[in-house]
Amino acid sequence: MTDEALQEARLLLDSSQGAPNGSRDAEELRDALVDLGAKYDVDRRRLLRKLEQFLLNHAQAAVNSPARDYDAAPLTVELLRAFERRVLQRRSSEGNRQPPTARTSHSGRGDAPRARGPPLSGFGFDPSLDMWLNWAPSELVGEKDETGLLGSPERSPSTHNSAATEARLDGSGARKRVRAELCLPGDDDADETYAARKKKGCTDAVLGDTGTFDDLAAGSAVAVGGVSVVVDSAEAISGRYMFELPGDCVMALRARLQSIASRILARNGLELSACGLRTKSQDDVVVIGRMHVGDAAAASAAPSILLEDEEGDMVALDLSALPEYFVFPGQIVAVRGTNPDGNRIVVRELYDDASDVRPNRPRTTTAAPSGFAPAAGARLRIAVAAGPFTTSLNLRYEPLADFLRLVEEMRPDVIVLLGPFLDERHRRIADVQDVVLASVLEHRVLERLRAARERLPCTTIVLAPSCHDIVHSVCALPQPPLEGALPAGLISTPNPFVLSVTSSDAPPLRVAGVASTALEDLNAASLAKGVSGFERLMRTAEQPLRQQSFYPLYPPSPSTPLRVSAVNHLELRGVELFIIPSKLKPFVVWEHDACIVNPGTLTKGVAGGTFALLERESTSNGERWRGVVRRI
Repeated sequence: MTDEALQEARLLLDSSQGAPNGSRDAEELRDALVDLGAKYDVDRRRLLRKLEQFLLNHAQAAVNSPARDYDAAPLTVELLRAFERRVLQRRSSEGNRQPPTARTSHSGRGDAPRARGPPLSGFGFDPSLDMWLNWAPSELVGEKDETGLLGSPERSPSTHNSAATEARLDGSGARKRVRAELCLPGDDDADETYAARKKKGCTDAVLGDTGTFDDLAAGSAVAVGGVSVVVDSAEAISGRYMFELPGDCVMALRARLQSIASRILARNGLELSACGLRTKSQDDVVVIGRMHVGDAAAASAAPSILLEDEEGDMVALDLSALPEYFVFPGQIVAVRGTNPDGNRIVVRELYDDASDVRPNRPRTTTAAPSGFAPAAGARLRIAVAAGPFTTSLNLRYEPLADFLRLVEEMRPDVIVLLGPFLDERHRRIADVQDVVLASVLEHRVLERLRAARERLPCTTIVLAPSCHDIVHSVCALPQPPLEGALPAGLISTPNPFVLSVTSSDAPPLRVAGVASTALEDLNAASLAKGVSGFERLMRTAEQPLRQQSFYPLYPPSPSTPLRVSAVNHLELRGVELFIIPSKLKPFVVWEHDACIVNPGTLTKGVAGGTFALLERESTSNGERWRGVVRRI
């Protein structure tokens, strides 16, 4: 929309002089608006809010695409028909309309029918054109509606500030950025399922002797002065996703195989045999390579399991002699066995653990042993939540607000939030212009976090992006931090990330996390024998620690874009807390010398999800971990 069209829309909605094109045009516009409200059963306030957003989106789009056909169009009945096609018909086809009796305004009061005679009384329209002209859209004026009744006929024309509106329009007619309340598609859709959710605050998983874990919210506040959170430095990642050279990918995979294989050999005291994968041998040999696992569900016969060395040679593996195993594509292993015919290794032992041995690590427990008395302040409290942070109905982020209110009672040292913060898969994203997306993140997410940080001045809030964050310029693992400046007390990390949390009262803590579908991908692609149920889930969760990679699966799942040439940036070593959110069953466990937590997601469609609360207590005798996964 050009400068003239934007001014025409403002005059129609923000003055008492009538429409710019004369009384007949004003009457036609009035009739068209009334017809739209009656046809789609939309009350006056909601229709005005949607029309306001439609006009704003067109004005913003004109700034970036001044050559578009509709840019020069004045505010006409035809433009209202375009509004009907692009907004109202789409909403009607989604089946999202609420019955008139269920609607409420932003003030919490129902939209009472107006007794001005048919056909307007059925959906709350005033037949007077003055009502339409006396309404000032909050986004155009740039002021918050103090009454909470957008479009209310009681709002006096004297409250409009035309000068303020003009001041917010630059020379090209584009609206300058103002800190006004956003009006987004779906804002009027009530989160009825989320509001009526059951089992609020119920526990889904517990680590340690915590009882009901209610005492975690009690006790002293965070240590005086807070903690120091430092993101481990990493080299800048060069190149672009899907523009990688095959040679670079091969070299990166080969370097990782050599590095992990050498650690497996060193940890298990093995010596590599001086023979190839296909060398015939009646005696035991030790060879290393990367696993290739066939799809067990694709064929009735047993899936093929192959081992590939760094040169690309492959040999079949016979694992039938092993009492149990857990394998997946991309897993780097050392195997001991015989190769009678040169085409198949009969495996007697399989080694996959490349993690570092830490002999000087303090004794760690998940229970309170006799005489265990942590010193005052020698505890670290961490709250963890993963996106989506709003329900699939709207972009109001009420679950995020509820989560922040809950963790304020716990007074954690660190709050870790893993994306997506603005999910590209959200049903409302298609209705929001690209130029508005950054404002959604700023006003709906960062503003809430800033307010929470003001109430918890000693708490550090950590944000890690996701490949599904539509406001991020990189959509593949590994990702750089979120762009742009953040409020004080907020830290943006890469994805995946490793943090060093230190305080004067407790030993340093290394925290790692990844916002991806790594757990689901590993669980779906793995093949196991002798393990099932929750034990299999635990074996899946510890694989990143055993393989020392945030995403050890190769080739990656189609749902996870992976920059293969940058797999060295996915290295995972020496952490005590590993966060791996997923849609699988939430858990918090102590496995493989680390606390592993799947906090779940804060929302599940239209319903509420889960989050995690963790605490490490330290004393000269050792450490004690406690944790809980709760429903929002």
